[in-house]
Amino acid sequence: MSESPYASGQFTDADGQPIAEAPVPLACPFCGSGADQLVVERWSAEDDPDPAYHVNCLQCDGYGPEAATPLEAAQGWNGRKA
Repeated sequence: MSESPYASGQFTDADGQPIAEAPVPLACPFCGSGADQLVVERWSAEDDPDPAYHVNCLQCDGYGPEAATPLEAAQGWNGRKA
């Protein structure tokens, strides 16, 4: 596997920027990948007035629950039931 552009040990957005105040990411429940394979993505269109975000695992394409902010998406990922 090639090295990920995303920071290890923290949630980041699609540009590799850390999500402020986010908890330490739990491993992917589907494939076991760590934080370097997890990214918080905007799920809705850029012009959507009600943005939606989720955490996506780049290794297996698993994703977490939809949330209104990147921080809430990160918290939802850690709070999910596997």
